[in-house]
Amino acid sequence: MRNVLKISGIFLALILLFSCKKKETLFNSPDVVTADVSEILYATAISGGTVTNYGGTQVSQRGVCWGKDSNPTIENSRTIDGSGSGEFTSSITGLEFGTSYHLRAYATNSDGTSYGSDKAFTTRTSGTTFNTSLTYGTVADMDGNSYKTIQIGSQVWMAENLKTTKLNDGTAIPVVSNTEQWMDLLTPAACWYDNNEALYKSIYGAYYTWFAVSTGKLCPVGWHVPSDT
Repeated sequence: MRNVLKISGIFLALILLFSCKKKETLFNSPDVVTADVSEILYATAISGGTVTNYGGTQVSQRGVCWGKDSNPTIENSRTIDGSGSGEFTSSITGLEFGTSYHLRAYATNSDGTSYGSDKAFTTRTSGTTFNTSLTYGTVADMDGNSYKTIQIGSQVWMAENLKTTKLNDGTAIPVVSNTEQWMDLLTPAACWYDNNEALYKSIYGAYYTWFAVSTGKLCPVGWHVPSDT
């Protein structure tokens, strides 16, 4: 009986030694690096990142996320800039003027979401910044908007973007906000960036159709839209 038990114990040990076990596959969240923030304007900026290691499963989503506090997550504002590994570029929009933000690149696979390092940046303030060491002139349009002017060589240029809604003979320039209607226009018209006059008029001025430009009356009297020359 003692010999039988001894043999059974050896047999059990062999079973445990040679029995099969399912191979475990370890997956990890991806590695991503945040690109520097560039082209920072009043309400927009450019960043992006690089997915350097996809972590064992395909990166299904990547981009940047941002907020006013450090180390933002995808629960904050974010872009979605494709999938997979490698470099990507992100266009950040909808920012507030003169505001400090934090931004991180992110990459998501089936195991989770990883983030790159935190990058801080501040958007530009409203309006145009002028060089106090230069001497500026002024010119006004038919709406009564006053613009600073600057001499460059033998030419005098506006130092601000045109924002009139009247031709220089007093004719009103219609403001058109509908994109499809704008594309079909064959007449003078104007619009504002993002259709937001209050926010963007002082920065970007107005956008005009070529038909407004070609009247020859868009600029103040004595001024003209520059030629290629």
